[in-house]
Amino acid sequence: MIVLDASVLGASLVRSSTHSDWALEIIRANDVVAPAHLLVETSQMLRRLVLSGLVSPQETDAAHVDLLNFDVGLYPYDFVGPRVWELRHNLTTYDGCYVALAEVMELPLATLDERLARASGPTCEFLLPPAN
Repeated sequence: MIVLDASVLGASLVRSSTHSDWALEIIRANDVVAPAHLLVETSQMLRRLVLSGLVSPQETDAAHVDLLNFDVGLYPYDFVGPRVWELRHNLTTYDGCYVALAEVMELPLATLDERLARASGPTCEFLLPPAN
């Protein structure tokens, strides 16, 4: 089981992403849990990609359908809120939710965000794609 952030879920949904294969592999190999905002944050990522012209409307439309059908255990903010607040000086609330969930559940956090993995404060294990 792993905690998954929006960067990895987005990469798994948009096949043109540099890390699509790694993201798909890690999702297929694990049961996935995440903070409740995962789906909203990933939907916003898809919106940004299509508005910027980086991905076609057809690809993001298909990705959004897959997003709505994604099998994930979602946890509400109150489950991790106290730890998120402790992390507020080093992490955004959004990132703090992923980290706190990983810490509370003693699971690794899969992310493409190297900056997050290097931040001071988190005590969870990070799963990052191999360096290119």
